[in-house]
Amino acid sequence: MSATWDDELYVAMDVEASGTLPEYALQPWRYKRGDYWLTSFAAVWREVGETRAFGGVYPDLLMIREFLTWVIQTKRIIVGWNIVYDIGALVALGFREEVYQIRWLDGMLVWRHVFIEPEYDENRANKKSYALKPGAVQEFVHDRAGYEENVNYHSTDPEELEKLHLYNILDNIAA
Repeated sequence: MSATWDDELYVAMDVEASGTLPEYALQPWRYKRGDYWLTSFAAVWREVGETRAFGGVYPDLLMIREFLTWVIQTKRIIVGWNIVYDIGALVALGFREEVYQIRWLDGMLVWRHVFIEPEYDENRANKKSYALKPGAVQEFVHDRAGYEENVNYHSTDPEELEKLHLYNILDNIAA
């Protein structure tokens, strides 16, 4: 039996975050203390042959709940790169029940499991990076390489935040 890919079953999702200290951006559990917050939320999907996007800078919880409810109702699968981080962020924000109802697909893990070589244990010099940038982007969509340049992940400037959000959308497309 052969499987076929149907774009309309999937939606790419990504969050960007910051915190009272830059390193807190990778620690969603600090949300309840007020030391962690989302700076951008982006989702991209195909519908009736068109690419759609949803999200924004400093997303509110209602926006995220609306998205997750739509995903559950339409039975979409959320795709991302290192999606475990995004899942952790959603759980920290209070969306545990929704997260458990959704099917998830991590592009980084799929890539790693398809291409990992057993000899990495013996020869670490040949170990491949499974990062989205530059790894997967360079290998699969090299014409899009460099979109992450000059992105400020912790700025509060509206223009810089819009640039971050565009970067977030492009991350979804690349994933």
